[in-house]
Amino acid sequence: MIYPQFKRANESSKEYSGQSKVESNIWNNRDTCFYYEAEAIFANINDNIPIGTRFRVIPVRKNEKDNRQYVIDSDADEEIAVHVFIPNCDYAEEDSKSVLKHENTVDDYRAFFKGGDLNSLKWK
Repeated sequence: MIYPQFKRANESSKEYSGQSKVESNIWNNRDTCFYYEAEAIFANINDNIPIGTRFRVIPVRKNEKDNRQYVIDSDADEEIAVHVFIPNCDYAEEDSKSVLKHENTVDDYRAFFKGGDLNSLKWK
């Protein structure tokens, strides 16, 4: 990737799925051919940092009639094919008393996405 991305947008856990889950599915199915698309999504045309990434993964196979063309492989594992948007933001977390530890505002994120101003965000 060529832009700053929050850890939560990239990693996966039991609670949420990030970019690494999409990439792991591809890696774990290396013998399958894929059409893979990743697109940075910006809120405004002049922003420096995208608000997230749209991923599309489609398993494909060679066309039996024309070996130079690929077609969608409908026999591939359903879990491989995805079309998801992964937001590039952090999330407020709750402590044991259900009180938010931190919370970035819309204005904080706006400054970050517009100019790449990391100092505008509040960190844990």
